[in-house]
Amino acid sequence: MSKETKASGLSVEEMKIAYSGQAILSNKFYVTVGSVVRITFAEVHFLEESPIFRTAVALSIQDAISLKNVLQDLLKEPEDQIAKVIEAQKKSGGENVGI
Repeated sequence: MSKETKASGLSVEEMKIAYSGQAILSNKFYVTVGSVVRITFAEVHFLEESPIFRTAVALSIQDAISLKNVLQDLLKEPEDQIAKVIEAQKKSGGENVGI
């Protein structure tokens, strides 16, 4: 884990659990809400190909809301940085401005 990795109040033991298994690449996801929230993760290699199922998780509504809150907190800073880069690119006429 890099120095830049953020975790939402995880203990050392929880961090060990979080990194004890493999991470599967996913660049597409589907969310359905019923009695539970199901998040299905898939991967697409080329635009003309169908997505390949990777895994799915089902969360209680309460746990899904907790996940939403954690993601909002952890992603606020990177989202703000991306918005600044986009704004700088607009001001510079579309020139490549890195993060």
